[in-house]
Amino acid sequence: MAELLSSDETRLLASIGMLGLSRGALEASETVFAALALARPGAEIGPLGQALVKMAKGDARAAAAILNAAAPSDAIYFFLAVALRGMGEEAEARDILENLAAVAADPIREMARQMIEQVDA
Repeated sequence: MAELLSSDETRLLASIGMLGLSRGALEASETVFAALALARPGAEIGPLGQALVKMAKGDARAAAAILNAAAPSDAIYFFLAVALRGMGEEAEARDILENLAAVAADPIREMARQMIEQVDA
């Protein structure tokens, strides 16, 4: 089946969604990321963006649910750890971060290490 969006179109929409997120346009960003999730179901950007919007809205539980349903990747697991920390699930978040710090590729490995160091400080 042909992709609904090209890679360039996906990157452009992801950039627009992230820009909206950074400027507080959460509803618009949520719409963009929902569309990306539908148009590119195997890509991580849709669920990642949707989860980031939920976290920006203060709903870490909804973010975790989205990420748990997504295809696994290092980025998905990293942001799942962030959502879990937002829910107060420190032990589960730390397990994920320690695993990422041990086996993930950079930049996720370094981000996981930095988050562990911040928690330990």
